[in-house]
Amino acid sequence: MLFLLTACAAPAAEPTFQVPELRAGTVLRRSLEDETGYRTVLEGGDGPGIILTFPPLEYKEISKEALRLAGRVENGVKVRINGSPVTVYPSGTFIALLPIVSGENRFEIIAADQGGETACRLEIVRKETASPGNKVQKFKQPRQGRVTRPYTPLQLLPGRVRLLTLAEETVLKITGRTEKHFQVDLGGGLTAWVRAEAVELAGPASERPFRAGNVEIEDDQGRARFSLQTSVASRVEYISPSELKVIFYNTVVDTHSINLGDWKGTCRWSQDRDGQVVFHIMGKLDCYRWALEWDGDGYRLEWKGHPNREKKATVCIDPGHGGREWGAVSPGGIREKEINLRLAERVGELLKKKGITVVSTRDEDRTTDLCERIEFAREHSADLFISLHYNSVGEERDPLIRSGCTVFYYNPPAQAAAGELLRALTEIGLKDNGVRWRSLAVIRPTDLVAVLVEVAFLSHPEDESKILEPQFLEKTADAIVEGVLNYLNQ
Repeated sequence: MLFLLTACAAPAAEPTFQVPELRAGTVLRRSLEDETGYRTVLEGGDGPGIILTFPPLEYKEISKEALRLAGRVENGVKVRINGSPVTVYPSGTFIALLPIVSGENRFEIIAADQGGETACRLEIVRKETASPGNKVQKFKQPRQGRVTRPYTPLQLLPGRVRLLTLAEETVLKITGRTEKHFQVDLGGGLTAWVRAEAVELAGPASERPFRAGNVEIEDDQGRARFSLQTSVASRVEYISPSELKVIFYNTVVDTHSINLGDWKGTCRWSQDRDGQVVFHIMGKLDCYRWALEWDGDGYRLEWKGHPNREKKATVCIDPGHGGREWGAVSPGGIREKEINLRLAERVGELLKKKGITVVSTRDEDRTTDLCERIEFAREHSADLFISLHYNSVGEERDPLIRSGCTVFYYNPPAQAAAGELLRALTEIGLKDNGVRWRSLAVIRPTDLVAVLVEVAFLSHPEDESKILEPQFLEKTADAIVEGVLNYLNQ
C-alpha cells in the first residue's frame, strides 16, 4: 500500500540555492560515503533523469517496518513505484511510504515521459534487531570512578532520561555495570548510569560519603561558594529568577557557617535524603543564567540577569550541522546544512544593522562538534544562543503528518525567548507546532539563554516548496530577528 501525497503550489522559478542536476537517462542516488553526496548508479538512455534521496545508497539492511522512497524528476514526468502511480509535485518532488516485510524487499521506480522510461531498482532486507545487553553485573565492592570526558550525561536508565551533566574529573561511586554503562550510587538509594567509555575506574570507593563545608554568598558579584572535599555529581534546580536549589550527590553536610554578607536573602541546607545535600537559596537573585563549576577545593555558583539591549547583549547564531554532517535532506535534494548557513548569515546581517553584537559558530561548510559550538559561545560571552535548523520526520514515518515550525528550549529561563521566536515565525504563515521542552545538547548549557529553532519540515513537500522560494528565506530571517528583538526588549 502506498501513502501518496497531494499537489501543492509551484515554487518560484529560481531557487535560493543549488540542488543536484537532473540528466536524461541518469539515476543519481544519495550516498553517505561520497563527498559530493550523490553517486551515478545508471547512465544512458532516453528516459527522464531521476535523483533518489531516500533511501541512501548504503541502505542494504534496515530494521524498520516502513521505508520512505523520495526523490526528484523534471516537472511533468510521471512516476510509478512497483506499478502504482505516485504524485509528482510542481517542484518535481515525489514521495511514497511503503511497508516492508521481513527478509528481502524489491522496489522498482520508473520515471516516464514522451522520450521514454528510466528505471531504478532497489533491494532492501528487513533485519530484526537484537535486544540490547542491559544485564547488570554487580561489583563485590564499590569502586571509585573518575569522569574523563566533558559534558558526560548521567542518566536514570542506561542510555535514557538524563539526570544531569557531569564535568571532567568528577568522582563517582561505581557499583556495577552492563555491557556499555556503569551503575552509579548517588546516595539515599538513588542510582544512575554513565557510559563506561567516559569513566576511568580506580581502587575501592570510600564507604563514607563526601562532605560539604561552609557556604559564602557574594550577591554583589552574583556569586556563591560551597566548600567540598572533591568534585561530585551536582546540579542546580531552577525554581524562579529569585530561587535556586543546589544539590550535591553522595555528600553529607558538614557546614559550620553560611556567610550571607550584605545579602538580604536566605540560604538554608537540608540533608534531603541520606547522602544528598540541598542548599536552598532564596532572594533577589535576578537569575536567568547560571554556572556551577569545581574550582579545586569547592564549587563556585555564578549567575547573571536577563539579556537585554541596554546591556549590549551578544547573540550567538548557530547554523546546525555542516561539513560531513548534512542534517536532513529534502526529497528534491535540499541539504539542511546549506540552508541553515544561508539563513544564519542573513539573520546575522539583520541583527548587526539593529546594533546587536553577533557571532556565529560557523561561517562556512565545515564539521563543527556540538561541544565546540557551546565553547565558542562561551568564549565570546554570548548572552543568547540560537541554533537554526530545518526539521524532518523519521524515515519510516508518513512525511505528510508534520509541517511547520517548532522552537525548543531546555532551561526554564529560555522559554520566553522560544515563545517570541515562535510567535514571529507563525506570523509569516508557518504552521504552529508550539514551544517544546527537549533535552538537546546545544540548548542544555545553563550559562546561556539557548533555544533551537526548527523552521520548517524538509520532509514535507509543501514546506519544501516554500523553502525553494527566494523570498521565503528573507521572510524567515526577518521573523527571527523580530523575535530576538522582542525578547531582548522585555
